[in-house]
Amino acid sequence: IFTGKNSGRDIAGPIGIFTQSGQIATMALDGSDDDWGAKAGSLLRALALWAAVLSVAVGIVNLLPIPILDGGHLLFYAIEAVRGGRP
Repeated sequence: IFTGKNSGRDIAGPIGIFTQSGQIATMALDGSDDDWGAKAGSLLRALALWAAVLSVAVGIVNLLPIPILDGGHLLFYAIEAVRGGRP
């Protein structure tokens, strides 16, 4: 996005996450297998993987050194440590 290779439309909020979750669920259930147990297992695996990807992404963004996020607090703590404990 910053280099111009991708557009800002690649960033999604809650609506984009819901849309993507629906698409993942649809793809997981669209198998040729008629066994509902297999479809349920496939759906659970797909949504669990999607939840893991979202968790890692939020964790990485949360560690960015922006003052409001945890990374900003860690940056301020590091500055205080270098200055000898003075805020």
